[in-house]
Amino acid sequence: MTDGSDPFSKIAAAVKDGGEAGAPIAAKGPEGDLVAPVPANAPEPRFQHPRHGRPAKVWTYRDGQGQTLGYVARFDTEGGGKEILPYSLWRTDKGLVWRWKAMPAPRPLYGLDQLARRPAAPVLVVEGEKTADAAAALFPDHVCMTWPGGSKAAAKVDWMPLAGRVVTIWPDADTPGLSAALAVQQAASRAGAASVAIVDIPADLPAGWDLADPWPAGLSLDDAQGLIDQAHAQGQVEPSAPSLALPPGFRMTEGGLWFDRIGN
Repeated sequence: MTDGSDPFSKIAAAVKDGGEAGAPIAAKGPEGDLVAPVPANAPEPRFQHPRHGRPAKVWTYRDGQGQTLGYVARFDTEGGGKEILPYSLWRTDKGLVWRWKAMPAPRPLYGLDQLARRPAAPVLVVEGEKTADAAAALFPDHVCMTWPGGSKAAAKVDWMPLAGRVVTIWPDADTPGLSAALAVQQAASRAGAASVAIVDIPADLPAGWDLADPWPAGLSLDDAQGLIDQAHAQGQVEPSAPSLALPPGFRMTEGGLWFDRIGN
């Protein structure tokens, strides 16, 4: 595509011009410039949100050399809800300032340091930092990764570090989760992954279930490993459109993607 609508065109252009995946992120704008990796003279981050208070959990995004790029924080809200907010460093006319603000696109993946440390390991992509940490404990043979911004933000991420890697995606057990998995599959394929496959998750999983949730009855860790292995064997490369790689239970309608088994 040449009309600028392809979200991956800027990444491809950067690589073509000699750019390198995982290089320092630079962004300029009226509110200042993003600073990443975080330099040694940066002020200490203060994870105190003016409305939500202290976070329940903070995840560190690092580059391939282990340098800090920024953070994502989870806040528990009233009624059992949650708020997930990015935290990044910016250079302004007042100096270096931490802000509750997302890094500009293309944003880095969570787990780049582990990816660089284990160049031959297969990659398991899940949705959410909490889920990535849980998956890493469950499947230590894999580099477990995620992307920032949630289910609708896959197009804003730099997937180039997955070039040449064997990638499997474990989706959340709902329609948004499967839609996000399809977007990730296409993005990773465009980035040059050796193979990309989506796990065919069981139809009877609790709605919204992911690998960080309590383990459901009827699904063992061995079962989950078998599903990942099966997805590896059926991995697809460079699907020309998401509709060509729909997992069982999906169909494409005039209104968009539809999942027949979960929550319907």
